[in-house]
Amino acid sequence: DVVSYNTAINAWCKTGGLEAAQRTEAILGKMEKSGNERIRPDTKTYNNVIDAWARSGASDTGVRAERILNRMLERHSQGFGEVDADVVSYNTAINAWSKTGLEASQDTGENLSVMQC
Repeated sequence: DVVSYNTAINAWCKTGGLEAAQRTEAILGKMEKSGNERIRPDTKTYNNVIDAWARSGASDTGVRAERILNRMLERHSQGFGEVDADVVSYNTAINAWSKTGLEASQDTGENLSVMQC
């Protein structure tokens, strides 16, 4: 069920690194595509994957985290009520952008901060 998947994602998230982030995103993708209501990703699922990217050390950490946040928002707009971005989602994405060496990171972090309000 979703709790088991979330536990696995959380464990990978806590290990940190690029491989962990890639694995969490792969698990999320399988959950999204499965069609099985028992393993449908929820807010916690997406938040953990965003956090995995924030911990990854990748140069495009912010971009990756924001993509997951956007997937989350898209799912919600499609009527999946078990998923909706919350303060943790936005703060974790902002944290990811703060660790990105990209020039756009400050502007994007500020934009996400405004979206959260």
